[in-house]
Amino acid sequence: MRKVPQERLTDFGDLYRVLVETSTDLILVTDGAGRITYANQAAEEMFGYEPDELVGEQFSSLVTAEFAADVASISERAARGRPQASRQVLGRRRTGSLINLSLSATPLSVDGEEPGQAALVATDVSAQEQRERELAQLIRDNELILRSVGDGIIRIDPEGRITYANPAAGQILGCNHAELMGRDAHELLHHSYADGSPYPVEESPIHASLRGEMIHESDEVFWRPDGTSFAVKYTSAPIREGGAIVGAVCVFADISDERDREQELLWELEWQKRITGALEGNRLLAYSQPIVDLRTGEQVLEELLVRMRGRGEDIVPPIDFLPTAERLDMIQAIDQWMLCRALELLAAGRAVAVNVSARSLTERRMLDDVRRSLESSGADPSHLTFEITETAAAQNADAAMRFAAGVERLGCRLALDDFGTGFGAMTYLKSIPAHFLKIDMDFVRGLRRDEGNQRVVRTIVEIARRHGQRTIAEGVEDTATAEMLRQFGVDYAQGHLYAEPAPVDRSLVAGL
Repeated sequence: MRKVPQERLTDFGDLYRVLVETSTDLILVTDGAGRITYANQAAEEMFGYEPDELVGEQFSSLVTAEFAADVASISERAARGRPQASRQVLGRRRTGSLINLSLSATPLSVDGEEPGQAALVATDVSAQEQRERELAQLIRDNELILRSVGDGIIRIDPEGRITYANPAAGQILGCNHAELMGRDAHELLHHSYADGSPYPVEESPIHASLRGEMIHESDEVFWRPDGTSFAVKYTSAPIREGGAIVGAVCVFADISDERDREQELLWELEWQKRITGALEGNRLLAYSQPIVDLRTGEQVLEELLVRMRGRGEDIVPPIDFLPTAERLDMIQAIDQWMLCRALELLAAGRAVAVNVSARSLTERRMLDDVRRSLESSGADPSHLTFEITETAAAQNADAAMRFAAGVERLGCRLALDDFGTGFGAMTYLKSIPAHFLKIDMDFVRGLRRDEGNQRVVRTIVEIARRHGQRTIAEGVEDTATAEMLRQFGVDYAQGHLYAEPAPVDRSLVAGL
């Protein structure tokens, strides 16, 4: 290498001064002994020294002790004509604070000659490292956000292949990360409409984003790899880099629950209209089913059961509309309608049982209406039985006790329906004066084959006798079951074995 004297550095005149003196890097020239013979203005900004203050000093004196030997070696080798690649060292400013430097050295002498001059360049990499740390933290934060959000996020390349999917995307789609990567997004997620007909890729809103469109869809379906579909809303947007579209990002959410709730609300609204129409248009129907004495086979009571006239000749069973009526606070009106039918039958000399919902237990005026009706008709109050379920009593124990006390004052009777299905049966027996315990049909059906049900029925009979109550078995469908119930000491039975529920105008008058 030909020797380049220091004077050559100044051959460029003004250009040299602009490049060297205004550089933010520290530029030094050292002699063969490693002493600084020149320092540019960056010395003051980087270390807090005027350039002239550094002349005659060893650069190794500006770094921490652990790097002093390395820096001295870098200067010596560069002075002997061996360029030194950048390496990280830790400098010490005049104030004592530390600074991260990237140090390189270039020889200004010919290899093999006596040690000559070298040019050292020190770059402050503290800010760069800080920027890199901030960028790394930003990447980590973004990844945490993408991993934490509940919406699925996928990125597709210009060919429509999935190149990124966050964990939520895999969870919603029911597959792992490997099953998504590289797959054609349209073929995997969007290949068909809700009815299963093909969804052409050229009509896909997601692919429209690859042409530069921002898309918002609120009512479509995506498909899972297992072939199931789900309602989805999504936003798809192009990804641009340097003015070119390099892909698209799709953010989607499973709205199946939302859609189900909307359908449920529509369904409830429809039933609300139908129930209101039935109440106002006299389309509710009172059916009854006899309750018979297991010893004599005679009817002793009839339970009133509500039905609703549907479209045409259809009769709507209570399971189809009573739960909705309860949710919509319409059950009280139905209870009141049924009570009016019960009082009419009672005035005609029939012994009837009428159901009272949990919500109606708090209606104090109900029993006042019964009292006035009994007084005006002269009917026997003991022929009227109110049925409340054990669950209804549990929902509002105080109201149930007040209601039971009111029934007793009127001289009417009370039956605990579905007895044995709750956990607090004994509690209610102590606090609610019931005349009948109605054994739930779940314990009656299959009674002959299920020893557990047999033990439950025997226990209920024993409890009833201990409290001076009578038992009624629901859901009796065959003579063998009826005989077993009779042997267990059950008093009355109700079920298809004796009669199907029928409109009250076809029922027979019964007396207790």
